Amino acid sequence: MRPVLLIALNFLRESRWAILLLLLWAVFSGVAAAYSIRTQQDDALFFLKQQAVYGVVFTAFLASSAIYNQRRSRRILAVLAKAISRSQYLAGLELGFLASAAIYSVAIAVLGGWVFARGGFPATHIASVAIMLLAASVLAGTIALLFSTFLSPLFAIALTALVVGTNGLLAHFSSGPWAQLMPVYVLTQSILGFSFENWAPAWTATGWALLESIIVWALASWIFSYRDLAVAIE
Repeated sequence: MRPVLLIALNFLRESRWAILLLLLWAVFSGVAAAYSIRTQQDDALFFLKQQAVYGVVFTAFLASSAIYNQRRSRRILAVLAKAISRSQYLAGLELGFLASAAIYSVAIAVLGGWVFARGGFPATHIASVAIMLLAASVLAGTIALLFSTFLSPLFAIALTALVVGTNGLLAHFSSGPWAQLMPVYVLTQSILGFSFENWAPAWTATGWALLESIIVWALASWIFSYRDLAVAIE
């Protein structure tokens, strides 16, 4: 477990400036929204929904470039030479972007609650939104990590968008089990549909997202075990 934690901490250290910039943007947007919404519900809801989409996309981008950056710096070879398995290595990266997504989700929950309070709106479901955002971000990041085991970051993020978008089409035309096949879209749409009345958290999709994150990580570990990491990349 210790190697996994160290890899996760190293991931956070290397991504610290990107994470900090996103958090600063969220704080700036939250302050601007808090002092401008007055009694307009749309402004308060726009802040929450906009930041939620940023969180999912940001986590996917972080995950898609993690292996590439490590291979380019040759650091990955030094890490794997220390009797660390490739599944542990990917678990460390997974834990790293999970932690970054958790930090961002908590920040959005706190800022969203503050914005709602200043507008006089209830913050009843803000914690539920944060949990759903975390689940969607982690699954999107895990899918991007899977594709990054054999593709460059650009193609990995493109394929991630394609998978999520394709499932969005299935969810749009069908309300059956296909809609839950890749619940990033379902969770994102649920968050985008958030309102102060008649809104319920998508807990089923949240559970599927967390379960599928584990399955996709296992698949990524299997594919990664066959990759030749000694080949130099540009």
